[in-house]
Amino acid sequence: METKDYITLITGVLTDFRVIVTVIAMLAVIQFSRFVINYRRKPRRSKKSRGSVPRPARQPAPQEGEEGNSDSEQAHE
Repeated sequence: METKDYITLITGVLTDFRVIVTVIAMLAVIQFSRFVINYRRKPRRSKKSRGSVPRPARQPAPQEGEEGNSDSEQAHE
C-alpha cells in the first residue's frame, strides 16, 4: 500500500460515526470517573435571614462536680 491509500483508510476510519460515538462516550465516562474520584463535599453554610436577631449563646449544662441542685445530690439526701 502506498501513503495515499493509508491516508484514505485513516480518514475513512476517523469519520465513521461508530468511531466518533465511541470516542465521545469514552470521554464522558472518563470525565465522570474523574469527577467521582476528586469529589469533595463543600462545608455547609449557615443560612442567615436578613434582619434576624442573633441568637444568645446557650448556657452550659451543670456538671456533676458543681454544687447546686444536682439530681445525684438530691437522691443521696
